[in-house]
Amino acid sequence: MSRKSSDTLSKAERITSRIAIDKLFAGTSSSVTAYPFRVVYMRQEQTKAPVSVIISVPKKRFRNAVDRNRMKRLVREAYRRQKHHLSNAVGMQQEGGLLIAFICITSHMCTYQTVYSSIGKALDKIDGNLFRDYNNIES
Repeated sequence: MSRKSSDTLSKAERITSRIAIDKLFAGTSSSVTAYPFRVVYMRQEQTKAPVSVIISVPKKRFRNAVDRNRMKRLVREAYRRQKHHLSNAVGMQQEGGLLIAFICITSHMCTYQTVYSSIGKALDKIDGNLFRDYNNIES
């Protein structure tokens, strides 16, 4: 059973650069909320992948590492299964890519269905905002 590269979350699709993370949270980015997540995103000129992500589950919310890691796994899986919607939209618009941070704002463990639907709503909101901004630039 082989996987296509679009079915995985590769190293290039993860934000690992401290500089990129600092830029993302510097204040020039946009954000949307899809409970239980706050999603911060911004356009970047030079990226390895069309969309790169980082997932944050604060220790303040989940004291046990087991719970933090479980929540991160749920978010990664939900994003991996829905990323093609956003990757296609970003790829068609213009040069560069998109940096996205998923930040957990709840303090209780969510089910996979809740996480999946929230990630889907957040990606739809981002797609709508990018489409609106792209049309405003062209006008």
